[in-house]
Amino acid sequence: MSRGGYENVHIKGVPGTGFRRVSRFDTGSGEVTRFAAQLQKPRELEEYETIAQFDYDPISPGGHDVYSEGIHIDVYRRNATDIKLWPSHTGLPDSRGKLLRWCSEYLEENAKWLGSVHLGVKEPTDPPRYP
Repeated sequence: MSRGGYENVHIKGVPGTGFRRVSRFDTGSGEVTRFAAQLQKPRELEEYETIAQFDYDPISPGGHDVYSEGIHIDVYRRNATDIKLWPSHTGLPDSRGKLLRWCSEYLEENAKWLGSVHLGVKEPTDPPRYP
């Protein structure tokens, strides 16, 4: 399995959806330095497609620093333009490890809604509140 350039990869099925949640992250000095929390759906034999993603990578070109930009979800829609959704939220935790867990849990808890947005069944308005 490709790690997508990350040191650590954790995969968990999302019950009742057919999706899986993938957490990819790097660490340095005991802290998470960058991460991607992804919601994926199966495509073909053991291949998966990312349909929604939070990511934090403030150093890379094109990377995101959610602490300065705000938290958002990239949603990759099947038959439309990809979008960014900005769920309302409380303050972000100082710990990037805790932030990764929150992002991963958000994807799992809202997998059906995000899947419907990906398929074009639901309009991408009023995303569920972040934690």
